[in-house]
Amino acid sequence: MTEKTNCGARTKIVWTLSPKSFDEAPTVLAKKIVDFGVSGILTVFVPEREHQYLELRKELDKAFSACDGSNVGFLFSLVGRRAFLFVSDEQVSTAVGTSFEVHFVCDRNACLNRLDPGVGLGLRVAVTNDDMLVPLNVGSLVALGYGETEIVVKEIIERTNTSLKVKAEVSVAGALRSGMDVTSEVFPRGIFPLTSEDSSLLRGVIYDCADAVIVHGASSGNDLRSVRECLGGRTLSKGGADERVPPLLFSRVDSVRAMRAMNESFDIIDGVFLYRSELGVGVHLHDLPFFQKNIISRCNRQGKTVIAASDLLSSMHRNSTPTRAEVSDLANLMLDGIDAVAIGREVTEGPHAELAARYCRETLTSSESTLAWEWRDVKIEIENDLDALASGSFHAAQHCGAKAIVCMTRRGYTAARLSSLRPPIDVVALTYNTKAKRQMNLMKGVRTLLVNSDIAVDSIFDSACEKLQQTFGFEKGDRIVMVSLSTSSKAQKGSNFFLIEEFR
Repeated sequence: MTEKTNCGARTKIVWTLSPKSFDEAPTVLAKKIVDFGVSGILTVFVPEREHQYLELRKELDKAFSACDGSNVGFLFSLVGRRAFLFVSDEQVSTAVGTSFEVHFVCDRNACLNRLDPGVGLGLRVAVTNDDMLVPLNVGSLVALGYGETEIVVKEIIERTNTSLKVKAEVSVAGALRSGMDVTSEVFPRGIFPLTSEDSSLLRGVIYDCADAVIVHGASSGNDLRSVRECLGGRTLSKGGADERVPPLLFSRVDSVRAMRAMNESFDIIDGVFLYRSELGVGVHLHDLPFFQKNIISRCNRQGKTVIAASDLLSSMHRNSTPTRAEVSDLANLMLDGIDAVAIGREVTEGPHAELAARYCRETLTSSESTLAWEWRDVKIEIENDLDALASGSFHAAQHCGAKAIVCMTRRGYTAARLSSLRPPIDVVALTYNTKAKRQMNLMKGVRTLLVNSDIAVDSIFDSACEKLQQTFGFEKGDRIVMVSLSTSSKAQKGSNFFLIEEFR
């Protein structure tokens, strides 16, 4: 096939950028993103940067104009409370028992944009909210880099409403670098309860700019349901190509509490963002692989998109090659059934970003090639029409030697369900909505194509045949399984069918 989204890898790549990255000229930033072959951009959402998000979107659409544009999705992280470390030198080594001063300062702009608040002579920690400073007291344990280094507060030197200076002692030795995440069990987390300003942003600029939102700090299913209520349900209402489509809703799973919230709201979320570093702080390390596999497996079974993040190729923030362990980790995530991997900011904004993108693509593509023509023994629980349709078309494709499963979909439900079965061939999703196209590009093995919104049921294949051949390189004699759970916006009623078609 000739289409080059994600440069051949079926498992997608999400590229993390800090908000300050958007200060770069949009044409330059768009070229990098295209060259790196990624399917999504992950960034902390900053309302003041709305204009920059929209400018980058225009440049990306221009860059992908040959394949209908809209190939890279925007994933906005709704972080709530966060904290980052800053040091004067490039790196500081520590030893157990070493004491030093740490100055915590509430500076939301410095924190979200990874800017040194420049306060004090010791280590500086910028936090987003002043309520994070209140519970810090003598004896509080603070993890730097998710446990790479740990310190214990030994003395409170000075406390104000917006700052805190303490004397701390190293309890777990490690290196300190600017930009490291700072976490503590005593910190309040997340964005809940939602304020009126939060709700307005979700219904307004976030709805318009985001293809997916990742929610931090949910402690119950009701938290995630409140976000879903602001975004609105992903209904099957009929509309045109410019119909407003709500962002996908991802639950960030980074703690036992977040897993509980995910379980309570699994029916209304679209996917899971698995943040393993923080999850590894809250659960025993030998339990982490099993939590990971169980979450991925559950998402696969129920047609939810799952993205894994943290510690992927992390050594490449300073080295030009990854470690063997990092390459194995990527390969194992692919084998576990992940839809996409998110490469962290320390790598994507480091000196070896281009090499990291190449190693990631090559590792995923090479690992996937070992399974390229293996059909899994899929046993799907048939709970609705979509399950039945997906199961039937999967087995039909396996039986007839199809080169792809092609589906017509408005919102991406059909593509997500087919992708979750992990066929060893592409799922080609035809849609008339550009936002839905970007959202489906985050799903494993899914390639997308924009079509006219007035395709009738009995002419879907004939109408899209030429475009399918031009874009994906189908040849005479190739077979596909054509699937439609529902027809275009111009149809009088829905349909549920799959059939085998052959290019002539």
